[in-house]
Amino acid sequence: MSAVRVARLSLRARAIVLPSPLIRTIAIPSYASSSLTIASSPSVPTIRAFSSTPTTYKKKDKSGGKSDSKNSASESSSSGGAEDHSAAFDKLDADMQKAVDRLSEELQKLKAGRADPSFLENLEVLLDKTTNDKAMVKDIAHVVVKGRGLAVTVYEVPNVKKIASAIQLANLNVTPVIDTKNPQLINVPLPAPTKESRMASAAQVPKIGLKAVEVIQAARAVIHKKLQTTKKTHPDDYRKNEKKMEDAVKKKKSEAEALCKKVEKEIMSG
Repeated sequence: MSAVRVARLSLRARAIVLPSPLIRTIAIPSYASSSLTIASSPSVPTIRAFSSTPTTYKKKDKSGGKSDSKNSASESSSSGGAEDHSAAFDKLDADMQKAVDRLSEELQKLKAGRADPSFLENLEVLLDKTTNDKAMVKDIAHVVVKGRGLAVTVYEVPNVKKIASAIQLANLNVTPVIDTKNPQLINVPLPAPTKESRMASAAQVPKIGLKAVEVIQAARAVIHKKLQTTKKTHPDDYRKNEKKMEDAVKKKKSEAEALCKKVEKEIMSG
């Protein structure tokens, strides 16, 4: 073999380019055989899914999400305000009803005149002269209305005469009578009301009614102050709630006024 041919074979052996993907370029030393060919193992191609639909991304809010937070806070505040107003209206109704109930009790006492248990219940009774021990009638006896008078049931027999004595000493213009059949019962007849006494009682009705109205007005002032906080921020809600408040107050005032007129008429008619 000629020297030129040997040189050519040597150069070819140094770098043989093998076809891809099965053949790769391999560096072969000069002393290797010219006929040497190395095949690489076939590689497994990675399968990748392709889609014709482009991927969409949420547009970034320039405000950094502050708008949503504000809206949520606003909605929360709005719903919270509504709950507060609801609770405030419940309290308004409860306070006004208490005022009307109290008015009814006071008027009934006035109508009954002295024929009311409290006429005797708060009298002080001397139980022991030595120790100066005292007690209220309501603590040692039970007082109820009986016809046109009062009946006092004493819990312990030794206190019967002591209570009767306390009634006489109180200058109430009444005479206690111990029941002959029941030694623990004291009857206290009350004189029939006169025209003058009826007129005096009737004159007290407007004064008692005025106190009830003042309580109703005070309850109104509390909720009105609360509603004022929404006058600028929620004017429509404010007007709606203000009307609701005024209607409720007007209704209770009318109820109290009607009650006063009724009792005043009953007092004068005897």
